Amino acid sequence: MFECVVNVELPIYPGEDRNITSYRIASYDFDPNFQVGEKVQVNDASFFRSKRNGKRVRSPQVERFSFQAIVKERTKIIDPDVQLDSGEVVDQLILLIVLEVADKEQLPEISRIMREFEASTQP
Repeated sequence: MFECVVNVELPIYPGEDRNITSYRIASYDFDPNFQVGEKVQVNDASFFRSKRNGKRVRSPQVERFSFQAIVKERTKIIDPDVQLDSGEVVDQLILLIVLEVADKEQLPEISRIMREFEASTQP
């Protein structure tokens, strides 16, 4: 089983590097071949994800944002013997691609959205 996961690293409070958190913004069943140092455009991203009948759906009231990013890292992760919900055991290969926001002036607004997301998911 193969999955490519694209995360973006964001500071919860811009200027405080110690609070950088990585958020999943996309996943694929193929390698998009993003290389370290390459610029990519991210359109209409959201931290809010919901599923209906096993499929991801968009919520119209969720705040979305777009930004240019730079590929910071590509890591291959091997997870042997992963048990699926069905009980089947598979070997999993994850390609983790980590992005960072290229335009640092956008960080305060994206971080504000992220803080609201964090607050909404806390019990």
